[in-house]
Amino acid sequence: MKDTKTEIKFFSVPEWKKEEKLDMMKRVFTGRMLPLLTIFFLIIIPQIIMQGHMDTPLNHGLMVFFCVMFVIYLGIFAAFAVPFWKYYKSVHKK
Repeated sequence: MKDTKTEIKFFSVPEWKKEEKLDMMKRVFTGRMLPLLTIFFLIIIPQIIMQGHMDTPLNHGLMVFFCVMFVIYLGIFAAFAVPFWKYYKSVHKK
């Protein structure tokens, strides 16, 4: 019986393609993540602080809402930051 194992060779991605992808990811960051960061720091975090200082049932409900929004935004930031950081490190490793 013949050995039917085939060797799969992966071709390396040219450096200019890596840099293009990194540039595209930076454009995504500035176009989509900066507005989200603005909303996060100028609306969500101050509202959590404000709602935490007031003592009415409506404010407790709003506090829960903004805490849920806080967690969702952290998830969005992590979903973008982790792949971006890994790709950035793979492009700039020496």
